[in-house]
Amino acid sequence: MKKNILITIVVSAVIIFSGLFFWIKSGIKEEAKEQNETQVASQLPANLPVNSPSQKPVAVSAEETAKDSVVRVQDVNNENQIQNAYKKYINQDLNAFPSYLKTGISQDYPINDENGKMASLQMFLSSIDAQINPQIKQMISSKYYGMFYCINIQKQKEFGITFDAGYGDSKDLKIEGLEAKANMKKWEPFMLKDLHNILFPSNQLSEAELGQTVSFQDGEFRYATVNVSGEKNSINYTVETHEDSSVNRIYITTSQACLRKALDNLFDY
Repeated sequence: MKKNILITIVVSAVIIFSGLFFWIKSGIKEEAKEQNETQVASQLPANLPVNSPSQKPVAVSAEETAKDSVVRVQDVNNENQIQNAYKKYINQDLNAFPSYLKTGISQDYPINDENGKMASLQMFLSSIDAQINPQIKQMISSKYYGMFYCINIQKQKEFGITFDAGYGDSKDLKIEGLEAKANMKKWEPFMLKDLHNILFPSNQLSEAELGQTVSFQDGEFRYATVNVSGEKNSINYTVETHEDSSVNRIYITTSQACLRKALDNLFDY
């Protein structure tokens, strides 16, 4: 009888101690798990919740930021803001744009606001005291325009401007191209006077220089030699029509080399 009681006590003690052992071990594991999760969470970025996938911000290059800061205005109908933006564009530091030094040409520069709304062509021209032949202006008034410059071997800027010319799909593009070329020829004698603040923005031209005879000739492009601040320079232009494009594009620059670069690098049709 006493032997059975002793066996019962021993078995009960073993069961109690076994249960206590497993309970303590389970508690230790749970505590370790919680500490580990807390440590991992503390290593995550503060602005991301635990178990949330990280999202990489869209990278904006320094060049794009610098470009936007040059041509961006708050109000596309404010002439003073457009004038200031244009001055920044003219005096832009080339060192901020290393990729331009490789291609030798800038990107196209339309003046716009933070939402991408462009200043109208008329507002832009009025702000910088420039004009366009009325027939040409009629063709491009609702189309895209953009400024650009090339970098020559002397590390100097050669400025240019481009327009999309055409009335849309209502007419044949070849006919529109021929009309644009005819109207450009009518404009040739007045192009220097009308566009000197775009093509030669860093030069102060005298009345005599603005009134000089400008005679264009045929070559790879239409070109004319002009006297600017006592030095020979040139105006060059072309009207490009592409069968796979819905526009005719006019390019005007101060060198043939810059015009070639614009045709090769600036715009994708």
